[in-house]
Amino acid sequence: ATWSTADGIESWNHEYGFTPAVRSTSNNGSFDTGVRIDSSDIVLKCRFLWRGDNQDYLFGNYGVETARFLFYQNSTQMRLITPNGGHDLGTTASIQNKFVDLEITSTTATLNGVTTSIDLTSVSQTADLRLFSNNSGTSNADCDIHSFSIVKDGTLAIDYVSSQDGKFYDKVSGSLVSGTGTLVTNNIPALNNTK
Repeated sequence: ATWSTADGIESWNHEYGFTPAVRSTSNNGSFDTGVRIDSSDIVLKCRFLWRGDNQDYLFGNYGVETARFLFYQNSTQMRLITPNGGHDLGTTASIQNKFVDLEITSTTATLNGVTTSIDLTSVSQTADLRLFSNNSGTSNADCDIHSFSIVKDGTLAIDYVSSQDGKFYDKVSGSLVSGTGTLVTNNIPALNNTK
C-alpha cells in the first residue's frame, strides 16, 4: 500500500519510512529551549513542515516585547522579526506542506535555500526562546518541527531531534525534553518516490 505525504506525493512506507516531528495541537503547547538570543554570534537551524495560517508562530521570545526575536507567518510571507527590524524570507506558498530548512546567523537568514541579509548585532534577549510561541507568550502554530539547534558563541547549546510522545531528544544533554500544553509527535510519511 502507498501512503500520501503532506504534499500529496506517494511514498512506500516499507521502503522509506516516516519522519517524526513534534507538533503543538493547542493554544498553550510550547517548548522553552532554555537559550536566550543575547549574542550576535549564533547559528540557529530548524527543519520543519509548515501548515500554518496568518499569525502562526514557529518560535518566539516568550513574554518580551522590547527584544523581539520571532519567526511567523505574516499574511502570505514568512517573516523574521528582530530588534533591528522585520525581514520577509519568502512566501508561504513556497514552503507549505513540506519539510524545509531555516538557518539564521548574525548576518543572514536562509529559508528553503533563499538567503536574506539581516542584522543581529543588537539582540539582547531577557527571556528564553520558545518553540510554537510568539513574543507575548501565546502559543499558536500549525507546524511540525523535526529538528532544532542553536550554536551560541561557538558552543552547541541545544540540538533537538523529534522523539515520541511529543518530546524532543537533546543530543547535547543526552536527555528527553518535555514541553507544556498539548504536544504530539506526528510520523509523517517520508518523501519522495512514486511507485
